Amino acid sequence: MSTTLKYNGVQIKNCTLKDFRQKLEYDPSGTDPELNRFRIRVNGYVYLHSSATAAINVNEDGAAVPKPQVTVPRGQTSAVGIFKLARKLLMEPRRDLELLFNGQSVLVAQPTTSPGDVKNGIGDVDNGPKPMSCEIVKVVGKKSIRIEFEIECALVECDSNRNTRGVLSNRWGQTDDYDENFYTTRTTTGRLRIASQYLGAMGPHSFRSWVMPPLSKGFRRHSMNFVATPDQLVLEYQIVDRQIDAAPPAPGVTWSGTHSMSTADQLRILEEVNLTIHGPPGQPDKKPLISIAADVAMDKLDILSKQNGEEFILEQASIVDHIDTAQVEVRIQIARVPKDPMALLNFDTTKLGLWPSPVNQGAYDRLKSAIPTAFGVNSPGGILVSHLQTQCDNAHAMPAQGEKDPSEKKKAKIEATTIATYEGSKGTLTTSSLQARSYSSAHRKFPYTHYEMSASYLTSMNRIQLPIARSNNDREKDSAAIVTLSPATSKLIVEVQAERAGKWPDIPDSLDMSDETGNRYWLLKSKVTPETPRLGVNAQRDQTVFAVKCHYEYGTTRRATKIEAGQQPAFAKNLFSHTVPASAFLTDIFDLRSGASLTRR
Repeated sequence: MSTTLKYNGVQIKNCTLKDFRQKLEYDPSGTDPELNRFRIRVNGYVYLHSSATAAINVNEDGAAVPKPQVTVPRGQTSAVGIFKLARKLLMEPRRDLELLFNGQSVLVAQPTTSPGDVKNGIGDVDNGPKPMSCEIVKVVGKKSIRIEFEIECALVECDSNRNTRGVLSNRWGQTDDYDENFYTTRTTTGRLRIASQYLGAMGPHSFRSWVMPPLSKGFRRHSMNFVATPDQLVLEYQIVDRQIDAAPPAPGVTWSGTHSMSTADQLRILEEVNLTIHGPPGQPDKKPLISIAADVAMDKLDILSKQNGEEFILEQASIVDHIDTAQVEVRIQIARVPKDPMALLNFDTTKLGLWPSPVNQGAYDRLKSAIPTAFGVNSPGGILVSHLQTQCDNAHAMPAQGEKDPSEKKKAKIEATTIATYEGSKGTLTTSSLQARSYSSAHRKFPYTHYEMSASYLTSMNRIQLPIARSNNDREKDSAAIVTLSPATSKLIVEVQAERAGKWPDIPDSLDMSDETGNRYWLLKSKVTPETPRLGVNAQRDQTVFAVKCHYEYGTTRRATKIEAGQQPAFAKNLFSHTVPASAFLTDIFDLRSGASLTRR
């Protein structure tokens, strides 16, 4: 039986088949078969043919070959020259290979450039065929040299080959780690093997979508790591999912925050929400992130759903926009009156301890996280594939961005699948929802930035100390007498410091007045000190800050037994110009007769 080996245009006819080995190779876990590896070694002669266009022929008996396969340049006059040329051709990798017995093809292998090559069983799936050796066994005279040639190839051989994608195997394992709080970290580690880097534009990276496990509800995709091995045939991957309790609405990807309540006394509760939210890289507009944070803050503060007329004061609100990342922070602090001032924990826990449920974010599901795509938000064109190379050219540098693969092989499209992500509606931030219902219309138009009012009651017992004429040696007896000249009299000292934007602050009018007990207050003296207005960010009046200080001194017709203090004009609903009427006063702050605690009149 005659044996012929063809490789890269060289025919070795009537050669001796020294070795033919076939080995089925499995994936590293020893589970799935990936390929059949063939090792072929033949032995034959190289000699100079007498034809005008001499051919490389290897023949045991030296018989002439009528149809030469390789044209030898003129000037080659010895078998050595023919062998040098044949050696160069035989040792080039990734060329067409065929082995024939009696003229019938036994094995065909060629570089894989499409999934069809794998399905047909002719595409080498290990960057081959790969010549291994070409040795001189014997020199016979001047015109013949005996050589031994060995070559290797890897093929997918199946009785019924249905592989139309070129993926040879994909095996993975999963690990669950539980921390001290019982939260789970699930790690998926695996390896995907393909037949050729030319099956996808990005080599193995083109098949990332094949190796991404579904994201379980209540988990967030923490990290994804993809490694293409230097041979561009294997994609190693590790994907880490972590258990969470609440995912942010889209387009947020991660967030963190706190909702706190505190009190320093029994008169008011300070409630605060701090929220930091991150969006994906390349987020074109961070306003949706601000909207999400504001919606969640207002939901946790229960501002929008209050229907019982409970009043609150917006103490502070801030928004921090991180310039270098898609990250924003929102902080809102309000103050409100406790439901039961005498309770040990006098907090309204309606929303404290509950998961957020923002009303403007559509069908929000706190256990459903956004799933990153195989390439995130990056263009897959940014991945540089290590192209196939030989030692005979200069194409060893990394290609520039956008440059074609130096091998100029035809590439298939990237393998991709659509992965569903959660998307809620993009809410709109409205500042009107943060305004307390008890603000007066005047304050809404020209807001007060500071208003402080104090009332001091000074009572004189109208007593004097009179000395008694007596010897200094008599130390055991009184040396003075206390004489009451008249019933006790009182004075009311009112201090006001006010600051307002766009308009002079409203201040108490310097008028005589009386309280509910009939005690009359007569104005003895007053002092009003307006400060020079300060300009704001521009010269417009509504940006100008007006400040004033007032001092009022009242004398009373009777000793004061009912103490009153002024109320902020920002909350007075019937506030007259420059006048704080008696109805705008808080009473019974302290009753000298009964010691009653604070009540509203």
